[in-house]
Amino acid sequence: MDRFFISGCQRSGTTMLRLILESHPSIQCFDEAAGYDLLVRESKGEGNEFLVKEGAGLLGFKVPRFAEQLTWSEFSDPVYGVFPSFYQDQKVIHVLRNALDVVGSMMRLKAHGETSWLDRYGLSILQALIHHPNINAIFKKKYETLECQGLPIHLVGALYWEIKNQGFFDLLGRNKPIYAVRYESLVGSPRSELLKLSQFLGVDWDDSLLNHPEHPHAELDENGIAIGETDPRRSIDTQSIGRYRHLMTEQQIQEVRYYTEDFSNKITQVLPR
Repeated sequence: MDRFFISGCQRSGTTMLRLILESHPSIQCFDEAAGYDLLVRESKGEGNEFLVKEGAGLLGFKVPRFAEQLTWSEFSDPVYGVFPSFYQDQKVIHVLRNALDVVGSMMRLKAHGETSWLDRYGLSILQALIHHPNINAIFKKKYETLECQGLPIHLVGALYWEIKNQGFFDLLGRNKPIYAVRYESLVGSPRSELLKLSQFLGVDWDDSLLNHPEHPHAELDENGIAIGETDPRRSIDTQSIGRYRHLMTEQQIQEVRYYTEDFSNKITQVLPR
């Protein structure tokens, strides 16, 4: 069965896109809770059985944890260890979102009690990743500078965002089948963007893509919420755009904006607003 991957930095809208796409009758998606175990076991030659809904001919896997590694021959992760790549030139949808909103969302999302996702997970993932030989020397130098500054958490998030989105440019540079979608365009003009995504994936348009709250979804918690506190009952909307203004101080906003300016401009050159 053909498959594709949903990539991007965490807090960029990858879960929302998973919920949207799996509403299509021809698509079955796996989120991180189930997908990683399936992919890792398969890559190690341990075999797998993918249970799919009737009529589905296309499998999608959400993989932000490995967004920067899809061009690597081996993946490396603090939880799953080192294992052979599960990416074999399949189609990739990479979600790009404004750095300020991503960092603000990382700081807002609580992992344990009052600890933010960025403090609990983002920093430890970055620290495990930054010394890998495949990470660009520019990012290593940036991390060293942040260490000298005491690792200000909002700039840790900014660097994390850059490294994750470098995965898009790595795939693009190797002429892999990749489609980049801006989060802001997806929620602002969903029909237009989802029509283009359908064409990229090679599936016929279906109105279910605009009505994901009306469809059943897997990998939800006891409260019916998806990973990252994404509510599958919430329709596509623009309410999260610009929310960073309420989540960070003005100084943090200016520092993240300055820190990510060059990388943001690089994205705009490839994918104009």
